[in-house]
Amino acid sequence: MQPALKLLLPLEPYTLAPDVYHFGTRVRSRVILSARHLGDDLVVPPGTPVRAIAEGEVVWAGVRAGSEEARNWGGLIVVKHDYPKTQTFYSVYGHIKDLTVKVEDHVAAGQQLGVVADGLTPENG
Repeated sequence: MQPALKLLLPLEPYTLAPDVYHFGTRVRSRVILSARHLGDDLVVPPGTPVRAIAEGEVVWAGVRAGSEEARNWGGLIVVKHDYPKTQTFYSVYGHIKDLTVKVEDHVAAGQQLGVVADGLTPENG
């Protein structure tokens, strides 16, 4: 039997925004093809460090700039996790600035990836 994978929280404190739907329950209705909301909306001040939830390899790192008319991820990092080399999953981190990693970097669990961006900026989406 495989040991359980221990995942870390990407932000401390992990405080859910009180007035929004939570992970996976919000459906975007403004687009022709609906898509699930891919994460929790958290309440943290800008500049809060964003950390990798587990060891992995960066497969995307960049800014998908947003605007008032077209919201987006802003600063976005995607990490591929292989555990224990037979199972793969991805963690996605959005709305961040000062990205400290690039594609193909290996990250350790808890390693800082960037910080939460200020609201209504291209980095915050």
